[in-house]
Amino acid sequence: MTRFVFAVVLIAGSFQATSSPALADPPDCHGHWFWSYNLELPRGFWPEGWHRYQLRGAFNGAVVFTPEPVFFNVTPEAPTYQGQAQLRFYAVRVYVDGAAVQVSQLNPAQDTYVQVNDDVRGSKTDADAYAASETFEVTWDDGAWTAMPRGPVLSVCAFDPVRLGVWERQWGPRYQP
Repeated sequence: MTRFVFAVVLIAGSFQATSSPALADPPDCHGHWFWSYNLELPRGFWPEGWHRYQLRGAFNGAVVFTPEPVFFNVTPEAPTYQGQAQLRFYAVRVYVDGAAVQVSQLNPAQDTYVQVNDDVRGSKTDADAYAASETFEVTWDDGAWTAMPRGPVLSVCAFDPVRLGVWERQWGPRYQP
């Protein structure tokens, strides 16, 4: 009987240990929240030639951050990179040989999207409130400012290194558009 009770306690304890998500998460991810703004552009969006884009961020309706515009050239001589090209605050980034690198030229067939990420430490309620107060917009080639849709506020514990995180588009051999 003693062996049976010990076995039940051991099995129950192992289920508790394996079912606790906190044991699997790195300790510094708790209370750290992130969200992203992504604007998907259709494949073939950029015609050949030089282009510019610019992002701006606002907090409670007041623009607080507008970095300089980014310029890039679209040419058929540029390679088509695996996955999507990211149009970020300061550069166009693509995935090459296992790393995100900056480029100044894209192929007209390159799939692209505009992306901004943000994060905050604190409670989920605080993170939701902060994200709700923040907006981002993008303009390209002297067009109107376009609002970027915000994704959900998620725990950094949700980071998936195989996908390079849910706030980074999936690149690499497992890329799924």
